[in-house]
This record gives sequence, C-alpha cells and structure tokens, in this order.
Amino acid sequence: MNPTIEVNRKSSLADDPVHLRIFGLEPAETYLLKTAMRDDFGRVWEALAEFTADGDGCIDLQSAVPERGTYEGQDAMGLFWSMRLNDLSDKMPYFMKINTETQTVTVIVDKNGDRLAERQFDLTFRSDDVQETFVTDGFVGKYFAPDRASDLPALLVVGGSGGGFQWSEQVAALLASRGYAALAVAYFDYRGQYDLPTGLAEIRIEQFRQAAEWLKARKETDGRPIRVMGISKGAELALLLGSVFPDDICTVVAYAPSLYVFQGIQIGVKEAVSSWSYDGKPFEYVSYPPDYEAREDFDKTTLRDMYIHALRDKEAVQNARIPVERMKCGLMLVTGDLDALGPTSEMSVETLQILEQQNYPYLTSHLRYPKADHSFFIPGLPPIVLSKQAEACDIAKAERDAWWKVISFMQT
Repeated sequence: MNPTIEVNRKSSLADDPVHLRIFGLEPAETYLLKTAMRDDFGRVWEALAEFTADGDGCIDLQSAVPERGTYEGQDAMGLFWSMRLNDLSDKMPYFMKINTETQTVTVIVDKNGDRLAERQFDLTFRSDDVQETFVTDGFVGKYFAPDRASDLPALLVVGGSGGGFQWSEQVAALLASRGYAALAVAYFDYRGQYDLPTGLAEIRIEQFRQAAEWLKARKETDGRPIRVMGISKGAELALLLGSVFPDDICTVVAYAPSLYVFQGIQIGVKEAVSSWSYDGKPFEYVSYPPDYEAREDFDKTTLRDMYIHALRDKEAVQNARIPVERMKCGLMLVTGDLDALGPTSEMSVETLQILEQQNYPYLTSHLRYPKADHSFFIPGLPPIVLSKQAEACDIAKAERDAWWKVISFMQT
C-alpha cells in the first residue's frame, strides 16, 4: 500500500476551491484525514475526518461523507473551513489573517496512529503578477494591481472596526488577482500605525475621494468611476461615500452594513462623537447607550442589543440616516440574519425599501443568509463565529456563495 494525496485546484489562490483525493488505499478500510495550518499569529489550526475507502481504495472529498470529524455531510472544503484552534484555552478563538503572506496547509493520511502519507501545499493571497505599493498621498493605502496591466476596473476596499488593513488588505490582494486594480485604505488604527488616528472618530471622508481620484489616474485603470467595498463599519462608510460622492462611484458592495451613521469608537474615551466628518463638519449620528464604554475586552456579542436599543431614538435615527437615494450606482448588500453585532439584515431591507420608494434606477441586490453571522471573509478559511446561534458550517457556506456572487455583481 502506497497512499497518494492528490490536490486539484485551478490555482494556488486562497479563494479557489481545493479538491482532495486520496488513492492507493486498502478498499473498505477506514482512515483518518487531517489538515493543519498556522494563522498569522503563529497558532496551529487543525481539522480531521474519518472515511472508509471505496472499492477502488480511494477517498474522494467531492463525494465522500465523513463517519466522524470536525464537520458533517459531504463538503469538499470541509477539512479547511472546519479547522479549529488546537489551544482551547486561547481567549481569541478566531482565525487571524492580517497580512497577505502565504499560508501552508499540511494534509495527513493516518491509520491507527501511523502516518501513511503527508503533503503540503500553499494558499496564496495574490497571484505572481500582482504588485503591492504602499501609498501615503492624502490617505494611507496598499495598492494591488497586476504588473503591466491596463484598462482595469478600479476598486477601493475598506475594513471595519478592527482597524488598520485587517480584512481590506487580504480582500484587495485577492481581487487584484481576479482582474481589479484594488486599493485597501486604512483610516484608523488602534496602535497608531502609519500615523493614523487611534480611534474611529470624525474620520475625514475627503481622503476617500482623494483615493478614488488617485485610483482613476493610475495607468492600470480604466479612469472610470470606481467600485467601493466595505464590511461592518466599513460598509457604513461605503454607503456614505456612495451618497456623498455619487459621481465618483459606480458600485457599492456592503457586507453587514448600517443604514445610519453611528457614534464613533474610541477606546478609553467616553466623549461621544460622530464616526465621520466632511468639510470640517461631523455627520449627525445615533448615540450608543449611556453605559457604553469602548474597551479592548468589550464583549462584542452585546452589540446587537445595544444597536437595537440605540435605534429607538427616532429623532437621532431620522437625522443620522445615510441618504442612500442620492447614490448613482449598483448596490449589493450582504448580511446574515444571525448577526451578533447588529440588525444588519433588517437595515438592509429598509435600505432597499427606501430605494424602491424613490424609484432608484440602478441595479440592487441583497444576499441575505438566514444562518450566517456578522463576518464575511475569504471562502475556505475557518470562519469567525460570534453568535451563539450560528454554526461554522453555515457561515462557511454563506461566505463561499457570497464571494463569487459579489465578484459577478461587480462585473455587471
């Protein structure tokens, strides 16, 4: 017996599905398959599943169903998204991908404690021809574009309240590998990196218009209005940018968005201010409850109830609503009904109702996943589960479905 691990995929890019096939096994015998990978904090994540080889001595993950393991049912990518942190005492049990460095995955075939085969392969977050440029030109950004490309659609990507380039950098790099000139913009950072503000408070949105102009002027781009993509607080920002700068933006993609400007987030600061400002004036905002205090150890799972409570202030809600009807762009909203951090599905429904009432002439879409949570990231990586009602398998399916539908939407 000489087992072989076959890894099939279109490319090494992290978002491309992986098809594992193990052959050279004893027919009808049971084997344990394991996968392992380190996140960007150096922590080991592992998954396992037990299978019985078919009559040809093969285990094909496109059809095989595990008898036990970290996931259930047929799922070719189950051994990837179901990876779990092996240190159960870790207080941050979330897969941390905070840069665009390559991840190495190890696949092992085991029987009765004996390692029969092992193979490693890489997950890359940008193709070989994509170049990265650090930009400080009225904004702080990381620009990704294929080398010697031209006439590319331009995309601006903004992350959420994690700050820095978390989420935005990885997404921008991958989408540049899919044919975009993509610019990740960091607008604050808790640690003050890149001389950015340490709090998400009265962030000047003029810098994003500068970023849009910078993108349109690049020789790699088509010079047309840009696409904007954001998640969570960055999705609130994306809707705001589309409303304030409608002539500069042709598409907005908003993951887990808010229809309203909310209070800024400043760790250790109790003073309530707006999240955003324009032309020296802060936007009207909905305040958090008086007992809210931003801390590094703040329990984010209490945020949904806090947002619902804050939205009861009807006067503040009316004044802080983002005027989405002013946009002149296609709009895709992506939400999970089990969002632990806020009623984002409900606000997305309200957004589309407003646009329908205003006879909004542009294409709109709402990807609403009943069993998904707040976080949407690159498919195949272990998903972040915040809600006590959500399951990793359902979030993984939503991320996989949304990722390719978003890419298709941006091409329309």
